[in-house]
Amino acid sequence: MAGETHLGGDAAAAKEKNASADADAVAAAGTTAPDGGGRAGAGGHKKLSLVPLIFLIFFEVAGGPYGAEPAVQSAGPLYALLGFLIFPFIWAIPEALVTAELSTAMPGNGGFVLWADRAFGPFSGSLMGTWKYVSGAINGAAFPALCADYLARVVPAVGGGGPRVAAIVAFNVALTVVNYTGLTVVGWTAVGLGIASLSPFLLMSSIALPKIRPRRWGGVAAEKDWKLFFNTLFWNLNYWDSVSTMAGEVDRPGKTLPKALVSAVSMTSLGYLLPLMAATGAIDVAPEDWGNGFFADAAGMIAGKWLKYWIEVGAVLSSIGLYSATLSSAAFQLLGMADLGLLPRVFAVRAPVFNTPWVSIVATSAITLGMSFFSFNNIVAAANFLYSLGMLLEFAAFIWLRIKRPDLSRPYRVPARLPGAVALCLVPSAFLVFVMAIAGWKVYAISAAFTVAGIGVYYLMRFCKAKGCLRFSDGDGDEGAAAYQRQASRNGDAYSAANCMMQGIQASDKASPVHSNASPAKPESFAGDATHLPITAVAASGAGQERGRNQLTLFPLIFLIFFEVAGGPYGAEPAVQAAGPLFAILGFLVFPFVWPVPESLVTAELSTAMPGNGGYVLWVDRAFGPFAGSLMGTWKYVCAAIGAAAFPALCSDYLMRVFPAVSGGGARVATIVTFNVALTLLNYTGLSVVGWTAVALGVAALSPFLLMVGIALPKIRPRRWGVTTGAKDWKLLLNTLFWNLNGWDSVSTMAGEVERPGKTLPRALVSAVCIGCLGYVLPLMAATGAIDAPPEAWGDGYFADAAGLIAGKWLKYWIEVGAALSSAGLYSASLSSAAYLLVGMADLGHLPSLFAARAPVFGTPWASITATGAIALGMSFLSFDSIVAVTNFLYGLGMLLELAAFLWLRARRPGMPRPYRVPLGTGGAAAMCAVPSVFLAVVMAVAGWKVCVASAAVTAGGVAVYYAMAFCKARGCVRFVRPEGGECDGELVMV
Repeated sequence: MAGETHLGGDAAAAKEKNASADADAVAAAGTTAPDGGGRAGAGGHKKLSLVPLIFLIFFEVAGGPYGAEPAVQSAGPLYALLGFLIFPFIWAIPEALVTAELSTAMPGNGGFVLWADRAFGPFSGSLMGTWKYVSGAINGAAFPALCADYLARVVPAVGGGGPRVAAIVAFNVALTVVNYTGLTVVGWTAVGLGIASLSPFLLMSSIALPKIRPRRWGGVAAEKDWKLFFNTLFWNLNYWDSVSTMAGEVDRPGKTLPKALVSAVSMTSLGYLLPLMAATGAIDVAPEDWGNGFFADAAGMIAGKWLKYWIEVGAVLSSIGLYSATLSSAAFQLLGMADLGLLPRVFAVRAPVFNTPWVSIVATSAITLGMSFFSFNNIVAAANFLYSLGMLLEFAAFIWLRIKRPDLSRPYRVPARLPGAVALCLVPSAFLVFVMAIAGWKVYAISAAFTVAGIGVYYLMRFCKAKGCLRFSDGDGDEGAAAYQRQASRNGDAYSAANCMMQGIQASDKASPVHSNASPAKPESFAGDATHLPITAVAASGAGQERGRNQLTLFPLIFLIFFEVAGGPYGAEPAVQAAGPLFAILGFLVFPFVWPVPESLVTAELSTAMPGNGGYVLWVDRAFGPFAGSLMGTWKYVCAAIGAAAFPALCSDYLMRVFPAVSGGGARVATIVTFNVALTLLNYTGLSVVGWTAVALGVAALSPFLLMVGIALPKIRPRRWGVTTGAKDWKLLLNTLFWNLNGWDSVSTMAGEVERPGKTLPRALVSAVCIGCLGYVLPLMAATGAIDAPPEAWGDGYFADAAGLIAGKWLKYWIEVGAALSSAGLYSASLSSAAYLLVGMADLGHLPSLFAARAPVFGTPWASITATGAIALGMSFLSFDSIVAVTNFLYGLGMLLELAAFLWLRARRPGMPRPYRVPLGTGGAAAMCAVPSVFLAVVMAVAGWKVCVASAAVTAGGVAVYYAMAFCKARGCVRFVRPEGGECDGELVMV
C-alpha cells in the first residue's frame, strides 16, 4: 500500500507483516476437523474478535462481583478489600501471563492439553484433559443451580420441586442451542450479558460515593474463617486459562489473545473491587450478614428496591453468561483432544451449517446437566482440587518448554528469563498446594477416583486405537492445530521474530549492538524516512562494544531503575501524615496502576523500538520533530538536574541524625560537596560500575526494612490500618505518591548502553516496578500495623523512629544510615540518566558534539557528566520544597508530551518494529494514557503561581536554546554531529 511505503518503505517491515499474517492464517487453518467437517471460520463463519473474546474470558472467570460476598463474611471488609487487591498478583496475573505466552505459541484448540502434550507427551496431555475437563464440567454444573436460586428470589415458584428442575433443564437446553450456533454468537451474547450484569454495580458505586465513610473499610470479623476466605478468592479469580481451549477459533491469536487477557484481568479485578469498596463503605452492616447474594440487599439499602431487583436479575444474566462460556471452553477442549488423537474423531465433528463441534457440545451439556443437582459446596471443593492438579502440571509445562524449547515461537513472551519465570510460577504453585492441603478427605477420594478414571481412559483409547475399533485423528500428522504447531516449532518457528516485531533488533542483540550497513534488515523507523533521525548513530555511539566498554546487564539495570524512581520507602511517611494509614496503604497499592505501570509500559515499548541514548527526547523528535525534541530535552533535563540536586542535601540531613557535627555551616557544605564530587567521579568510571554500586546500595538500603517487616509481623494489628486523619491534606498525599513513584522513563536515556535492550529493558522495568512498589507497601503495612502512633507523628524520617519502637535503637540507626546510602544511589542514578540525556541530544544534533565526547579510558561522556554534576551541586542549596514542586511541574509537562508521542507513533507508525509492544490496540493505548494524563493535569493545576512562573521561564529558556543551537549550527561556530546520508548508518559527521 502507498501508505505503508510512505511510512516505512522497506522490505523487512512488509516481510514482518506478511509473516505474522501467514502465521495467524496457518493457526486458523490448523483447526481443521479431521473428519472433513471444515475449518474453523471457514465458509464465511467469522472468528472471535477482541471485544467478544474479552467478555468470554470475563465470564469464564467471574461474570461480575456476584459470589464475592463470603470474603467479607469470613474476614471482614478490610481483608476482603485487601484480598481482591492483592490476589490478582498472586494468581490472576501469573496465570494470565502463562496463558498468553503458551496460547499464542500454540494457537490451537485444546489449549492446556496441547501444552502438556507438547511438554511431557500424550499421557500427561490426556491426564491434564481429564482433570481440567471434569473441573470445567463441575464448574459449569453450578451455574444452572445458581440461576434457579437467583430466579427464586424474583419468581418464588421456581424455588423447589418440579419447577426448579424444569428451570434448570430449560436453562441447560437453551444455552446448548446458543453454543451450537457458533462462538461468534456466544461471544456477542456475552458482551450483551456482561453489560447488563455489570450496569447495576456501576450505578450502585456511583450512588454510594457520597455515602462512603472510609473508616468502615477497616472493619474485621470477630472470628475469621480463612478456609472460606481463600476458597472465595480462588473461586472468583481462577480459570484464566480456559480461553486457551478456543485459541484456534480466535482471529489473529498472536495479537488478540494477549490484549483480551489484559483487558479481562483489569475489568474483572475492578469489577470485584469497586462494588466491594462502595457497598462496605456506604452501609453499616456486620460482616456476618454478608452471605451469598447480599450485594442485592446492599444495593437496596443504598438506592432502593429497584436496584436490588436489577442486581438479582443481573445475577441470573451473569449465570447465563458463566454457563455459556464454560460450556464453550469445555467443548472446544474435547475438540482439541480429538485433534491430538487422545479422544475419538467423533468429538471433532463439526456441524455442517454452523461449523461447531456439536458432539462435544452435546456431551458436555449432558454431563453438566446431570451434575447440576449436586450440592454446591461439593461442586466448588472438587472443582478447586482438580483445577489445582491441572494448574501445577500447566506451570510445569510452561517452565519445561522455556528450558527445553527456547526456539519455540512465542508471539507474546512473558518479559522474564528462566529464573523470573520460575518465580512467577512459584507463588501461585504454593497457593495451589495450600488449597489442596485444606481439602477434606471426600474431596481427596473423589479427585483420586477421577485421576484413576483418567488413566483408564488414556489406556482404553490406546487399546481402541490399536484394535481399530474407533476412528482417531493422527496427532502427529498434518491435520489440526496441534500438528501445525508441532511442525512449526520443529522448523525453527520462522515467524517468531515477525510476530514480535524484532527482526532487525534481535539480529543486533545476538550479533552486535552496532546497527551497520551489513545488517540484513533495518527497522522501518531507522530507514526510508525523509526526516530520518540518527537512531542508528545513537545506538552505535552508545552501544559500547566498539569502545571496549561493558554494557549494562539485567541485574544492575534493575537497581539503577529502582534508584531512578524510589531508592526504598524513605520519603513515604508524609502519605500517612496527610491522610492516615488507610489512605497511605491504599494509595501505594492503587497508585502504581494510575502511574508507574502505564509509564513503564510506554517506556518499555518505545525504548526497545528506539534503543538509543536520549530516550524520550528521541521519541518526541521522531514523533513531532526537532523543536519538540529539544523542548522535551530542556524540560526533562532541568527536571532531572533539580531532582538530583535534592539528594546531596537529603544525605546531609540523614547523616546529621547520626553525626550531629554535619548539621550546618561549613561542615554541611563540605559534606554536600564531597558527596557530589565522589559520585560524579564514580559516574566517570562507567555505567557498569555505577550499576553494580547501585546493587550494593540497594541491598544495604532495603535490608533494614526487610528486618523491620519480619520483626513486626507478630505485633501487627490490622485494625490500625483503618485509621484516617480528621483533616486530610490531599495535596500532600498526591504529591508524596507522585514524588515517590515517578521517573520510570529515566532509564530510557541510557538505552544505548544496555546489553540486548529488546529483552533486557522490559524485564528490568517489570522487576523494578515490583521491587519499588513492594518496597513501599510492605514497610508501611508493617510499621502502621505494629505501633500505635498518631498520623501527625509521621513526618519525614519517621520510619527510623518506627523501627526503633519495633526493634530497638540499633535498627533505627541502621535505617538512618540506609537513608544516606539510598540518597547516594538516587543521586548517582539521576546523574547518569541526566548525563546520557545530554549525550542523546548531542547525537541528535540538538547540542554541540562536545556533550557526546567520550573519555578515552572509560568511554564515558565526561563533559555531560561534569556539566550535570556542577549544575546539581549549584542547586543543592535550594529549598527542598521548591525543588519538589518545580520538578513535579516540569515532569508533568514532559510526560504529557511523551504520552502524546507514544500515541502518535502508534497511530502513524504502526509498522515500526517494537521488540516489546504493550498488548493493547490504539484505543486501549489511549485509554491507558488517559488516566495518568488526567492525574498530571491535576498535579499541575494545584501548583502555586511561583512554580508556574519558574516553569514558564525554563520553557522560554528551552526555546531560546533551540534557536541558539540552530544559529550556531548555521554559522558553523560550534561543532555538531548528524547522521550521514539517508541510510543513517551510524557514522558521525562533523558539521
